[in-house]
Amino acid sequence: MERGPWRALLILGLAVVARALAPQREVVSYEDAVSSAVQQYNREAGLGFAYRLLEAKAQQEWDSQKQLPQHLEFTVKETICPSSEQVNPEDCDFKDDGIVKVCSGTFIWQETASIILLNCEDVSEKKGNRVRRGVRKFFRKIKQKLQRFKPGTWSIIAHAGAHVRPRIA
Repeated sequence: MERGPWRALLILGLAVVARALAPQREVVSYEDAVSSAVQQYNREAGLGFAYRLLEAKAQQEWDSQKQLPQHLEFTVKETICPSSEQVNPEDCDFKDDGIVKVCSGTFIWQETASIILLNCEDVSEKKGNRVRRGVRKFFRKIKQKLQRFKPGTWSIIAHAGAHVRPRIA
């Protein structure tokens, strides 16, 4: 009967040791993930000038322990420094007329390396598309309203038959 408690204690001790020896996941903050994404964008985009973080949209649901893909959203602006491996964009000033880009992507943590999938668009292009779409929508509505007023729709003859009820004999 004495074997039962000792066996349970031995199993519990082994579980604690195994947990302590297991590799711990690296904790990645949202700021670190965004910084890595900006570095990746500067390396892979083939840009003339380096981009620097302008603003990062706060993520309330960021969980540094999750293994699931997590969303990134931030804005970068063009700097005066040429794009190269040796340049640190944080040391560069923004261009006065620098291009601003809105970036969104996915951060996936893996044991060997992090994966960042990123898409960046010029802010000026985004606004232009919205304006064009709004103008197009405005003219489409006008066209629909004008189609109601086809020739002859306001004449007395066109509406005369609509108000006469057929007689039942």
